[in-house]
Amino acid sequence: MESGDVVTGLRLPVQWVNRPNQDFRGFAGTLAAGEVRPGDAVVVLPSARRSTIAQVLGPDGPVERAFAGQAVTLTLTDEIDISRGDVIAAAGDPPAVADQFAAHLLWMSDAPLLPGRPYWLKIGTRTVAASVSEIKHRIDVNTQNTWPPSAWSSTRSATATSAWKSPSPSPRTRKTARWAASS
Repeated sequence: MESGDVVTGLRLPVQWVNRPNQDFRGFAGTLAAGEVRPGDAVVVLPSARRSTIAQVLGPDGPVERAFAGQAVTLTLTDEIDISRGDVIAAAGDPPAVADQFAAHLLWMSDAPLLPGRPYWLKIGTRTVAASVSEIKHRIDVNTQNTWPPSAWSSTRSATATSAWKSPSPSPRTRKTARWAASS
């Protein structure tokens, strides 16, 4: 994401599928961006299935509108298979679904970050297997100067390209993704 980019469309990473009985299926989470109201057209990613918002439920019941930062449960007009980690987005402004991306990383582990090694990447509520394809350059955290990549260990910053094992919605917000070394 470039410094001037702002996400304005709905982004709801699904944290919990709420199905207390056969007549109700809600998708709960905290709105990461945008707003939502009944009747809005949405797309579910990574499946790209489309539907319409039937209800927006807040902590005290139905609401007419919800905004970024609010915890909500959404119901849809169609039966769609949605799981924890999927993203419900505005149909007119969906995030890209990709299996690789470039990012600025801050590595906090004592073990070096190694291209090709398997890691777990957590993006919102979704966890995917990933690896770093290439470390393009190191970044001095104090001066922002760039340096050629070298042994890369704790508390280092860099620009890198990574590859995911399965396509996922792009993290087009300034929220951070978390990497974990695989065991």
